[in-house]
Parts: sequence; structure tokens; C-alpha cells
Amino acid sequence: MASTHELRPFWAKWYSMTMTIQQLHKKSLSYIKSLGINKTAVRVGLEAILGGLAICLGTIASRYCPYPILSPLLFALGIFAVMAFDLKLITRHVPTSPKLRFFETVAVLAINLLVAELAGVFSPYTVSPPEHLFALSIAGGVVIGLVSLNNLYKSPYQLALATMLMYMFVMCGLPHCVVYAFYNVDFPTLLIVIAGNLLGGLVLRFSFEVLDKLRKK
Repeated sequence: MASTHELRPFWAKWYSMTMTIQQLHKKSLSYIKSLGINKTAVRVGLEAILGGLAICLGTIASRYCPYPILSPLLFALGIFAVMAFDLKLITRHVPTSPKLRFFETVAVLAINLLVAELAGVFSPYTVSPPEHLFALSIAGGVVIGLVSLNNLYKSPYQLALATMLMYMFVMCGLPHCVVYAFYNVDFPTLLIVIAGNLLGGLVLRFSFEVLDKLRKK
């Protein structure tokens, strides 16, 4: 079993990466404000870039970690970074956005994927698509959507549940379109994962909308 001393470098690397994302977010918003630019499109674009970057950093950290039990947790921290800094990630945006606008959704998806493709150019890692890719992609969209619910972090028990969901996501090999873009998979495979993730997010979104209406009756 790894000692605390051996694990310290990995926690330090992740902490450094998340602080970098936070600093980039704050400095970029401050710079945009100083220029007198206050456009939603600029903010969405910036947050989508950093959201894609957070997932890539989580993926890299999990792949370089030599301890299998910590690998899912390191990827989960990439998702939690998206939550903590309120960044744009397509699998969070679809199920949880107050208003689902078509062009904003397309922009978030395109920017997330572009960032991942560029970040993965020099990656030595690849991924082999599992059987039943579309069904597993739907499940992946649902799981990430559940983890993205803001009310899941009001108590330690809910945070533990979110962490367990992320463990399930990684250990079951559920596909995520941004991760697959980082691995530079072929375009048809990426399209299947995108479609599955989006469908999973929409199913979750509409399910909660129906539940809310039923509760109000």
C-alpha cells in the first residue's frame, strides 16, 4: 500500500493544476472586464475552454497515477474542478443548465472537444471503444449529469455519493465525449459517444422536469 509520502507528489500536482485553472479563470474574466467587454458569448467560451481543460487534466493525472485505486479519484477531481469553478462542460450543461439554448449548447460542445483534441495531440495513450458503446455512452451522460447536480454537495454524505458515482463511471469504463476527443479516437466513434452522452443528459433533464411538475401538483 502506498505511503502518504509517496502519494504527496500526485496530490501536489493536482492541486497545482486546479489552482492554475482558477487563476486563469479569474485573470481572464478580469482582463475581459477591463476591456469593457461584457458579453455572454465571451464568458461561455472562456468557461468552456477551461471546462475542457479541467477534464483533460483529470484524465492525464489519472493515467499517470501508478496506484489504480487513486486513478478514478484523480479523474473525479477534474469533474469537481468544473463544479467548484462553475465551468462549462457539455455533460454538465445539458442536464443542469436553467435554459437549454441550442447555439450555446453547440458552442460548449465544440469548444470542449477542440480543447481536448489539441491537448491530446501529444498524448501517448489511446482508448479501445467497448462493446455496446452507445448504451454505455448514455449511461455515462446520466452519471456525469447526476454528479453535476449542485444539490449533491450539501452534506458529506452527498459528496461521498458523488465520489462513488465517479468511481463507478471510471471503473465501469463509461465513455465521455471530451475524454474520447482527448484520446483522438476516429470520428464515427466520437459521434456515437457524443450522441449517447447528450441523450443521457437529456433523459436526466426531462426526468427531473417531470418530477418537479409532479411534486408541484
